[in-house]
Amino acid sequence: MKYIKFTLGSCGLFLFSSHVSAIEIETDTWTFSVNGNVNGFYSHIQCDDSNNVVNGNPLLCSGDDASAVTNGYLPAALDIGVAREISGYNISAHIIYEGGTVSNEAFNNGSSQEAFRAYMNVGNDTIGSVKIGKDFGLFGNDSVFNDMSVIGVGAHAVAKNPLNTSLGAVGYGYIFADRLSMINYTLPIPGDFTATVGVFQPLDLLSLGAQNSTTGDSGSKAPGYHGKLKYAFDGGFVSTSLLTQNVKNQSVDDNALGWDVAAKITLLENLSVFGSYTSSEGVGNTGLFFDAYDAQGEVRKSSGYFLQSLYDFGGTRLGVNYGVTDIKRTASDPVENVNKNSKVTVGLYHDLFEGFIVSTEASRYQSENFAGNEIENTGLSVGAVYFF
Repeated sequence: MKYIKFTLGSCGLFLFSSHVSAIEIETDTWTFSVNGNVNGFYSHIQCDDSNNVVNGNPLLCSGDDASAVTNGYLPAALDIGVAREISGYNISAHIIYEGGTVSNEAFNNGSSQEAFRAYMNVGNDTIGSVKIGKDFGLFGNDSVFNDMSVIGVGAHAVAKNPLNTSLGAVGYGYIFADRLSMINYTLPIPGDFTATVGVFQPLDLLSLGAQNSTTGDSGSKAPGYHGKLKYAFDGGFVSTSLLTQNVKNQSVDDNALGWDVAAKITLLENLSVFGSYTSSEGVGNTGLFFDAYDAQGEVRKSSGYFLQSLYDFGGTRLGVNYGVTDIKRTASDPVENVNKNSKVTVGLYHDLFEGFIVSTEASRYQSENFAGNEIENTGLSVGAVYFF
């Protein structure tokens, strides 16, 4: 039976070459599996001491320095799966609970930091396969899965009031793939190419704080569409992905479009290099459809690139990555809106024993508005993740 588990956690395992097997129970017809991770990090952030304002990246801090004890970029998760082969088809299903481990309020303040994914796959080598349910989208997911901070922190997220996870390099070179309700079809292409196309529930417009932004219902006139083409070879891959959806409300009538290209190559057996470029018109610049249009309905355009090098000493990896996102100003945008986000991270990751990785990272984050004013933060983090 061919059985492939594909979660953000398992991608982190693949990236860092840990060898952890899920708990599997096999019967005559079924395979049951349980895997997941728990992680936690302490971060200290040197906040900006200027009075500069950069609207559209409120995740950086100003004033007094801050500390946080939180999840890293990877959410703590429990993945329960079942799989079987029946009538010539391989079918599997996963339900993934992703729990947040941080709250600033006693008794959790009655709030929830939880997230869920649930999906099934059915198909075979002749007809291809279909995925139905909620999982990470296709657009830009190679940048997410190959970011070394998938087992670290990268950019902190509102250090003085932490979110469920940190950001890695989200908004600093690439846009987060996000969890989408979708139906995808992977073509039965032989060889080293993989091609997937699908539809997803279109997302509404949200704001991350950029002034003069449209928010609200996107219309759901038609589904969103996404696709991905990937070529894998010994020691690396090349991929491209695309996302588009119609956005129509009182202010906006447009077809948003985002695309990316990504590549990874392993050199001298121990050195891996990854890079990606992302372009967006109406898709946002951090999360999908955040600050994607101004209040007059004019599309905001953005682009970004993300570069990373990771060297494996055998059980210990040393890496550095750098990302930049540029946002174009519309005719009516105030100069206080964000123009550019950039980040550099240096990280050290060590396999203490099978499945248990300790890491430390140092990062420098910068946001600049259209007037040239900047907010800068420096973050240091140390923590661990255990995959089971």
